[in-house]
Parts: sequence; structure tokens; C-alpha cells
Amino acid sequence: MSQSPIIMISSYPPRLCGIATFVEEAREFIQKADPEREVLVISHTDGRGDGVFPLIDMSRRDWWKPVAEKIRSLRPYAVHLEHEYGLYEYRDPRGVGDHNEGFLTLLEAIAHHQPLVLLLVDLQWADEVVLDFVDRALARLGDEPFLLVVTARPDLWERWQAPRGRHNVLELNLDPLDVSAIRELTRALIKREPTDDEVALLYERSGGNPLFVEELASFLGEPTAHKQGWAALPATLQ
Repeated sequence: MSQSPIIMISSYPPRLCGIATFVEEAREFIQKADPEREVLVISHTDGRGDGVFPLIDMSRRDWWKPVAEKIRSLRPYAVHLEHEYGLYEYRDPRGVGDHNEGFLTLLEAIAHHQPLVLLLVDLQWADEVVLDFVDRALARLGDEPFLLVVTARPDLWERWQAPRGRHNVLELNLDPLDVSAIRELTRALIKREPTDDEVALLYERSGGNPLFVEELASFLGEPTAHKQGWAALPATLQ
């Protein structure tokens, strides 16, 4: 394969965890979609398989160094790093963590050679430790080609906001879906034209929340939905 590879950094099977399974499945999906491009994995030391480099040794404070060196040597098309807080935290013999210092250093090393996008989802649930990590990432990566993308509910801004001045900040507020958008989304989900009554009920029950619309529309897509009616909805969706 002559194309530059995609590198995925993550835990990996045989480790049994959601992130390892997700990366294994994502790797298979990408390879089917683009057979000419290799998808390689840099994993923790228990990772196994073809194209898997088990280099992440969390017993070492400088665990990030061999990872950064391997990334540079492979000259990748893109690097995807799957993270869960604690997954890349070094702990010394006393059990004291480094507050993801090594992870931040790895991000710096990657950003020195190619643009870096950091995606944080549902940041409103973050505790002060995670928010401190975000502040340190902004400070450390501010001179690199770096984009931070955050999704959060508005109440996050009462506790944390991206610092102004040094960074360009763009805030997008997403309004609830209106009736027309709910009809369009439902049509795509259930593969038929929803009735006016169905759309009205979806709007009433979901409040315009796209996730709730998807959950409710999945019920509409069931063969017995018309006979059972909305009263048959699971309690979690009523």
C-alpha cells in the first residue's frame, strides 16, 4: 500500500473495554471503505494483532516518547487518538498520577508535525480535574495548529469558558428542532412519510431534542407501532 496510513492510538483487544472494541470495529470499517490505505494501531502493551504496535507502557513516565517516535516514522495521513480520562495517566510507585502530563506532551508532539483537533463531548459533566486539563491543553497547544471542539449544555458556561484574547472562540447555539425538521428527520429514520399526528406527537414528546426524536421514531418504525399506539411506548420514552 503506497498511501500514508491512518494511525489509531487506543487500548485494543484482547483487552476487554468499550474503547478497545470501538477501535477494532472502526478500523475494520475504515479498511473496508478504503482498502488501499493501511489502518495501524498503537496500543497499550497488551494489544495484539497484525498492524498493532503495543508501545504504550504506562509503567514508564515517558511512555509517550516511543509513541511519538513511531508516529513520526510512519508519516501518517491522520492520527486518531481515543481517550478516556485515566487511560493515559502515569502513576508513580506511590500511586500519585501525573494529571495527564504525558498525554499533553504527546499531543504537543503530534501537533508539531500536523494539525490537531481535540473533541470533548458533553463537557457539562466534567469535574474540575477535567476542566483543568482543558485549560492546560489550551495553554500548551496555543502556538500549534490546534482546534478544540466542545459540545456542552449552556450551564457549562457558569463554571468554565474558553479564555478570550489568545484564542479565537466561536460559539454555536443549537435550537430545538422545529416541526418541519422533525418531519424530515423522522422520514429519514422510518423510511416512510410520517403522518401529521405522528409528527405532532414527536414534537410534543421530544421537545425538539434530536436524540429523543430518534428514540421515539425507532418505535414508529416497528411493524406493530400503528396497532399498539403511543401508550405502548417503553416507560423511558413516554
